[in-house]
Amino acid sequence: MNRRVFLIALFALMATPAIPVRSQGTDLLAQWVVDIETKSSPNIFRYKGAKLTPVYVARVNLLEARKDAQPTTYELFWGARGKTMALERRSEFNIPKNQGVQFKLSHKSDTAPYAETQLAVDAMLRVLLDLQLNANPVFAARVPSDSFDDVVNALQEREFALKSNGPETPLQSSLVISIFDENGRHADLFYPY
Repeated sequence: MNRRVFLIALFALMATPAIPVRSQGTDLLAQWVVDIETKSSPNIFRYKGAKLTPVYVARVNLLEARKDAQPTTYELFWGARGKTMALERRSEFNIPKNQGVQFKLSHKSDTAPYAETQLAVDAMLRVLLDLQLNANPVFAARVPSDSFDDVVNALQEREFALKSNGPETPLQSSLVISIFDENGRHADLFYPY
């Protein structure tokens, strides 16, 4: 009897597809990187009475996960006061189907205001839609240590929930994002059905 149970369990394990294992705090098994870099653009809308200042820009680059890869600018986002105002597509989405992807968020300045982090999260979620349509698994998002809490908060403002091991966490979700930083902090957020 025990041998039958063992063989059935072994067959079930062999029949399930392999899921890449994540090593926390290190580069993942991703074949592609979506690099999102934000910066302040103080000269945009710089005139008396301007209400959209300060303006932030997020540049989304797509590149293969190898040292000699050349980035391709995919989209530019403009935002102010925590809202995304404009999007400019610069190139075609060139990530092949079923290729694993990792996000990398960075800021030109040492410390980014919360509105700048919100723009980065909006850009990440916008590109995430393209990745979902293209059947690209997203392994994680690497963020600067100073922005870790802001990224988690911005995702929660967009209806994502922190995943826990408790019974309140659903077994299925339409989307799970793993956020980690250089200091080893880690958070899994899911978008419930």
